[in-house]
Amino acid sequence: MEDGLNEQLAKNYAHWIQKFIEKKSKNLKVTVFSEKEFDLTFHEICELFGISDGEAENLKKGLSFTNDEVSLSLSFNRRKKSNSDFYASFSFVIS
Repeated sequence: MEDGLNEQLAKNYAHWIQKFIEKKSKNLKVTVFSEKEFDLTFHEICELFGISDGEAENLKKGLSFTNDEVSLSLSFNRRKKSNSDFYASFSFVIS
């Protein structure tokens, strides 16, 4: 896929997450399957929630991010062996 299309998909994914969180219906786990999908989606999530570069690095190191709306944590699949295995997952706990 073209990079522009991938970026738009990641942006749409992040806005879907925001709408889900605004409904405060329940917690959410989002799984991505490739490093590129992760990078694009993570960038959009950081933009959406105002996550600084330092906070983003802390997330990648296993620390969580919390604001008034949500607590976000990130986990990587260190045992990924095939394309059907997930690369990383985002866990959103709604405040």
